[in-house]
Amino acid sequence: MDRVEEFLGDRLRGLPVPADLRRLVELQLDGVLERDDCPPALQEMRLLGPGELHPFQEPPVDYPWAPVTDSTLAANRAMNEVLTHVAVIMDGFDGALFGYWLHPDEPPDPNPPIVRLDTEGTFELLDEETLTQALGLDREIRELDRIPEPAPSRTGFRRAAPAVDPAALFDKLYERESRSREPT
Repeated sequence: MDRVEEFLGDRLRGLPVPADLRRLVELQLDGVLERDDCPPALQEMRLLGPGELHPFQEPPVDYPWAPVTDSTLAANRAMNEVLTHVAVIMDGFDGALFGYWLHPDEPPDPNPPIVRLDTEGTFELLDEETLTQALGLDREIRELDRIPEPAPSRTGFRRAAPAVDPAALFDKLYERESRSREPT
């Protein structure tokens, strides 16, 4: 097992490591993402290490100014159920969660759809084919690796509808969770 596979552990659930994710892990392991000469957009993301959870995967915290409500608990249970179908790999821009959509109803794909969960609790499948495209980091990676800019192209965008949309699944699960906690 190489260092990238060791770092990712079983996060990808047997999926081969996509080339762009491999490069991001290498850059993080080599400390490049922490250097002053690293493009700022790359410094804003952090790949999750072995066994590490994204903060969204943690239980909600009860604060005096923001108590955990039944609605919050229902949303957290629904979100975590949707996340069972996501290979969570990154704590990204503004605290968003990024990962690969691996729902069992989706057809096999060496580059599975990229899913983002933002701080508002909204799931979104991104149109781009690879993680670095979805994050808008292609140019930064090419600059670091001194690879020339390719000719403009429309390839790399998927636009196909998923078999199961994570946002629709969340809505369905949230409704179920909310109803199951209603007083009778």
